[in-house]
Amino acid sequence: MLATCAENELPGIIETIGAPTFIVDASRSGPLRPLCMNRLFRTMSGFSDAAFRDFVERDPGERLHGRRDPDGPVEFDHQFAPDGRPRRVRIGVVPLMDSQGRAARLMGTATDVTVRRTAGEELARLAELYRGVLDEQHDLISRFLPDTTLTYVNDAYARMLGRAPDSLVGSRFADTLAASDRERVVALFGSRTAVGDGDPPVLVNENAVVTPSGEQRWIRWRNVALADRDGRIEGYQSVGSDVTDCKLAQEGMRTAQQSLRDVIDSISEGFALYDADDRLVLYNDNFVKATPQLAAFDSPAGVTFEEILRAGLDRREIPDADPVTDREAWVAERLAAHRFPPDAPTERRLPDGRHFRVSERRTRDGGIVCILTDITPLREQEARVRESEQRFRLLADSATDIICLHAPDTTILYVSPSCEKQLGHAPADMVGRRLGEFVHGADLPLIERKHAEMMAGLPGSAVFRLRHSDGRWLWFESVAGRLEGTPEGDGGLLTAMREVSERARYEQELREASDRLAAQAVELRKLAIDLDAARRVAEQASDAKSQFLAMMSHELRTPMTGVMGMVDLLMGTPLSGEQRGYVQTLGASAGILLTILDDVLDFSKIEAGQLQMETIAFDLRRTVADVIQLFAGRAAEKRVRLTADIPAGAPSVVCGDPTRLRQVLFNLVGNAIKFTAAGSVKVRLADARDEEGERVLLRFEVTDSGMGMTEEQRSRLFEAFVQADTTTTRRFGGTGLGLAICKRLVEAMDGEIGVSSAPGKGSLFHFTVRLGRCRAELPPTEPERAVPAAAARRARVLLAEDNEVNRLMVVRMLERLGHRVDAVEDGRAAVEAARRGGYDLILMDMQMPVLDGASATREIRALPGPAGRIPIAALTADVVSGNRERYLQAGLDGYFTKPIDWNALAGAIAALTCADAAADEAGESGAAAEGSRAGASAPDPGTDLLVELPLIDAGRLDELRAAVGDSYAMMVEMFPESAREEMAALRAALASGDTGSSRRAAHSLKGVAASFGATRVQAIAHLLEDTGHPPDEAARLLACLESALEDTLESLASAETAA
Repeated sequence: MLATCAENELPGIIETIGAPTFIVDASRSGPLRPLCMNRLFRTMSGFSDAAFRDFVERDPGERLHGRRDPDGPVEFDHQFAPDGRPRRVRIGVVPLMDSQGRAARLMGTATDVTVRRTAGEELARLAELYRGVLDEQHDLISRFLPDTTLTYVNDAYARMLGRAPDSLVGSRFADTLAASDRERVVALFGSRTAVGDGDPPVLVNENAVVTPSGEQRWIRWRNVALADRDGRIEGYQSVGSDVTDCKLAQEGMRTAQQSLRDVIDSISEGFALYDADDRLVLYNDNFVKATPQLAAFDSPAGVTFEEILRAGLDRREIPDADPVTDREAWVAERLAAHRFPPDAPTERRLPDGRHFRVSERRTRDGGIVCILTDITPLREQEARVRESEQRFRLLADSATDIICLHAPDTTILYVSPSCEKQLGHAPADMVGRRLGEFVHGADLPLIERKHAEMMAGLPGSAVFRLRHSDGRWLWFESVAGRLEGTPEGDGGLLTAMREVSERARYEQELREASDRLAAQAVELRKLAIDLDAARRVAEQASDAKSQFLAMMSHELRTPMTGVMGMVDLLMGTPLSGEQRGYVQTLGASAGILLTILDDVLDFSKIEAGQLQMETIAFDLRRTVADVIQLFAGRAAEKRVRLTADIPAGAPSVVCGDPTRLRQVLFNLVGNAIKFTAAGSVKVRLADARDEEGERVLLRFEVTDSGMGMTEEQRSRLFEAFVQADTTTTRRFGGTGLGLAICKRLVEAMDGEIGVSSAPGKGSLFHFTVRLGRCRAELPPTEPERAVPAAAARRARVLLAEDNEVNRLMVVRMLERLGHRVDAVEDGRAAVEAARRGGYDLILMDMQMPVLDGASATREIRALPGPAGRIPIAALTADVVSGNRERYLQAGLDGYFTKPIDWNALAGAIAALTCADAAADEAGESGAAAEGSRAGASAPDPGTDLLVELPLIDAGRLDELRAAVGDSYAMMVEMFPESAREEMAALRAALASGDTGSSRRAAHSLKGVAASFGATRVQAIAHLLEDTGHPPDEAARLLACLESALEDTLESLASAETAA
């Protein structure tokens, strides 16, 4: 409309615009022509019509002439001086387009920014107490249709919304408003269709605009309707001013005023503000509390200082007022001091004893600010300090130690009278002098350093020398602390000194003694090094002894195995009576030799601390009966009556080591029969007494009617390798170790052993043991077979044995059992034979030439396919503790010691043949030998692998307990959870077919089981390390493993509870 309306209509239109505005003609290409300006612009610029014309026509071009570009409005700054004072304005120029899109006219709108700058400076001045007010923004100019669709926006408008002007054209500006304002604004502009009808020419409204950042800005809009010639509204020309800062400033002023009130109320001092007329206009509660005369007024606000003063006099609440002095003169003097406050604060005392420091300052507008600070605690503290100083001087004057007060430069300000007694100096002679004048020159650096530290606030003490008046140097110990202030200065040190000359002499003597002790310690360390070297040599000797025992055990047991094996073979052949007697004599001799060997090895184990005691439930009567039955034949041959007496009330089942108890009884009964030519030998349980902790004390007696002993013989009876008579060995044989071993075994069972004897009257050996009381009943035992029966199914066995006699003996015994045997002489040959395959079992000696048994086992386990899964059992004469576990870790499935228990070996092979037979009955007779042997590698659930391996290796647990000490109980508690986790991982891996994970899980479970002596679990887990098993065979092995694990955990728990 402004672009096309008549020029004479323009003045009236722009007068409706609420901002200084002017319009120029830009329709020609030449100079611009001024058309009109409204009153606001004329007032702002001070222009006359001529000056306005000159302003337009003299424009250099970059301001007005360059704004014919129809792309949008542009702003520039200009300076006017209508009244001689410069005023800065910001002029925004908008091109007004004709119907053909050309800039027909330019409309300029001026904004006076001088006031904003002045207001900004004023706001900056108030920023110290109140919040600052945001700087004003440029006006927003836009044109839009009645439905609020934008047809033009300037840069300020677009910047506010964070968009380009072109992107806003065609959108509704109502969409940029807050949701609560949209409907109202759309209704406001949509309800008007024509100009007139009593509506105001300019619509003014305020609403909130939401910026892209989420900020809400308040805009005041002046909207001028743009109508066609018929008065119908085509759109609106709108100029918006950002009034957010103004709104925030107003709110800030209110907030600041409230904050100031809150701050004044919260300060601890009394605060009051008097105006220029000396009336109280602002105060806080603490001021009211410090001015009790205000209670005389209904409201203190508006009361003058003089009225407050006189009210205090009337109420006698100003103790400082002199009642004799003229009242009016006193009031005049106090008013003068109030209206012209002194630089230094004054003090006021109230009737209740409180003291206040009064600080008054005049404000720039002629008012008075009064601050009342309660100094009552300070005055009370000063009184206490004065009293303390009096007590301090009294104490210092009577103290035996020298009390000294130093200035910061060490000048002595005070010294107690005791200095005269200790140093010979009168206090007056020392005050005013430096401490260093009395200190030994060698101690001055120490004093200076300590003085600097203590002046820095660090407490400290020092020992130094002071000169006596007679010239002597005395040692003193001082303790000092820094003082914040003294009456004589700004701080110093308070020192207490005590003579310690005698103590210093003692300390010197102690230092000399300490030096002597240090020298002795060096000698002791050298001695300890020598002892440690000797200990290492002894340990090496002990290791060498253990290795020697292992070697001797192997070298002795290997031929013994051959001898006893051949005896067993001969007994199984047709023999004449004479021949059978010879063979029996040979067997008995071999048995005696084996007993001697066992005694030597047992004693060696005891001496090496490797004796292992097991704790199992056993039948006490059966154990004694076994010993009696064993010696019944020998006793009958010598016509010696052998009896046993176990009272009916004795416990039937006890917990302990039956083997070791049987060994003690065996030695005592054997000796009694040996040394009794005629008469009787009696074994008696003399006492069975219950003790605390479910334990029972048993006392056994072995009585004989033999030759008896002297006191001297009895005194050395239990020594190793010693017998009662030097001729005993020659007459009766033996090593002299039996009773020494008995003594050690009895002591291991928490008991004692002794003997009563006299020459010609026989002997009574007695010993006690402490065993656990067991209330469970033992399962019935099956009778053992002297010679194993023939196997139900033939098995093919590979035997690796370097000793020819033993090799022949084992081959013949296995062939007698019905098995096929291939024998090789060393471990390398065993590996090559296993590689060819076809074997159900490998029996492996551990100590062989070329390749030992453990290495051969590891190489066989590394073979691919069924050859690597063949069950392997050790046949070894090595009974040294620790080697068994090392061999099993090499991959063994069973372990037999020489001489061989043929029943156990036959049972192991039978387990394999039964497993193969079961596979045949299932219809797998046509399967490959490889699958058959794999199925035979594990027994049915509930039985052990190859042999009926024990669930728990008690020896391994004892070794573990000795190795880890106090951590043993925690490790045993962790074992079930760890084993079950590995079991679950193995089960999941087998179910998913993950061979890598199943191999790792089985190996991990095997390692955990080996650490805790879980022999059966270890063996089955070792088989499951091989991932080549058929699915049904793997499932069967897994079931065996689960059953063995649960039985092992239950057995371990029972053993730990009993322990």
